Amino acid sequence: MAAKRLDSMEIRPAENGGHTIRHEFKRQPVKREGSMSGGIYPERPPSEEHVFGPGDGAKVLQHVAKHLSLPLPGIKQAGMEEPETEDGE
Repeated sequence: MAAKRLDSMEIRPAENGGHTIRHEFKRQPVKREGSMSGGIYPERPPSEEHVFGPGDGAKVLQHVAKHLSLPLPGIKQAGMEEPETEDGE
């Protein structure tokens, strides 16, 4: 089967308090051996589901950005606390 191409992405609240992201992929031609009609049929690859915890906001954004090919400068800081300096500021 050829490389999967994203058709849709759904984001829902997860039971753990975080988020669940489900990927659906576009149908693609697949050759079935032994078919009388030439054997090429469109099949949808299995969907994928990714679960993120309640503190994984930055990971959720990175995941979505990656699969939608979006550049997100500074995403590593999103949802994370700034480190404290030695003088407590």
